[in-house]
Amino acid sequence: MRMMWGLVSHANGNAEFGIKRVGEWFRRRRVMESSPCTHNEAVDRVGATSRASVAVTIGHGEDADVTTKSDFTESEWVRVRRAPFVAGMAISLADPGGPIEMAKETMGTIKSATNPPSREQLLADVALDIQSMTQQKQNPLSDYKPSKDAPPGQQILDELRAVKDIVAAKATPEESSAFSQWLLATAQAAADAAKDGGFMGFGAKQVSEGEKAMLDQVRAVLGT
Repeated sequence: MRMMWGLVSHANGNAEFGIKRVGEWFRRRRVMESSPCTHNEAVDRVGATSRASVAVTIGHGEDADVTTKSDFTESEWVRVRRAPFVAGMAISLADPGGPIEMAKETMGTIKSATNPPSREQLLADVALDIQSMTQQKQNPLSDYKPSKDAPPGQQILDELRAVKDIVAAKATPEESSAFSQWLLATAQAAADAAKDGGFMGFGAKQVSEGEKAMLDQVRAVLGT
């Protein structure tokens, strides 16, 4: 289970590998799908199905206090949009496993990132953007890479804290709380996606001690 990670010399390598794993998922979709699509086609495909599942009963302009993508600058939105994936990466770094475990954690992160647990328009906008990116085979984490100046885990927690502050400055307290709950749920989804340890599936733990400790840190950072 740890074979591939034994080849990694330090935690920064783990972080880079985690980002690459997300990228590989999108590249595989590019190979598997024979018909490429434009941006508009991607949004159209998202439209009928995704908008129904992500933003049921919600629409722009229904409430003057609703926070949407347009309330953020471009650079702020990039950080808000990738935040669910950063939350998932926190778990992958907490107890890095092999490629199969990493793939399962990535899929758990993607599933949660495209299916927010509540109906706030802000969450719907983030999920729809992510879904559009998946249609275009783009990696939401392509522009994020922890530096070598500090432990990657701490940098990820700092990023989540910064994004929480960005959202809190623009959104209502209810929306901000819902967003933080979503990030925590995504981290939990990544942790639940693959069992850790054991032999041939026997004696394995659904969530490792390292993952539990990271979940507690994510929860503390997000104030959830």
